[in-house]
Amino acid sequence: MAVGNTRSLRRVKYKFKWTKELTFLILGLVVIIVATILLSLPTRVDKLIKKWPSLTTETVYYEVSEDDLVDLINDGEYIFVFYGSPSDENASNNLTLVETYASNFDVDRVYWLDSTEILNTSDETKNTRDFKEQIAAREESLKGVDLLETLSFWAYNDGNLLVDYADYSEDGGTNSFEQVVNKTFGAYKESLN
Repeated sequence: MAVGNTRSLRRVKYKFKWTKELTFLILGLVVIIVATILLSLPTRVDKLIKKWPSLTTETVYYEVSEDDLVDLINDGEYIFVFYGSPSDENASNNLTLVETYASNFDVDRVYWLDSTEILNTSDETKNTRDFKEQIAAREESLKGVDLLETLSFWAYNDGNLLVDYADYSEDGGTNSFEQVVNKTFGAYKESLN
């Protein structure tokens, strides 16, 4: 048996040395990763356009939950709310109308409260006592608006409901959605002067 030239394998031990350069390299990689993640997240407008494709990237709409809307009302600011569902054709048709009037009257923010939950609730459920009690409590916290309407436009100021399209009428006559929006934004603009 031939004995070959055997060299013993030596383990070379390297001592790790933490350097400034390595620190900056790792920090740079972390910054790049975090920036990539943040830039890939959808923006408020991207989320809205996904739900309402007819919106523009310059939209005045801000989606709001019912609880957040109650807080906004209680803060006492002048706010406008479009209450509608993307699955409701009538709401979709009026979405750009509100946005156009908001732009014409220099209103930079209209809150959107989704009415899909109400729209999709069956008439049978809407007629139950428990549902009516639950809705009545929610309507009370929103100053008495009609949540069973699946399209509405509201204006609040100093915590008070000024306009509820579902109940709006002037001099005993009813007004179209466009007339109510126009009058509401017009009254707001006059209040600023």
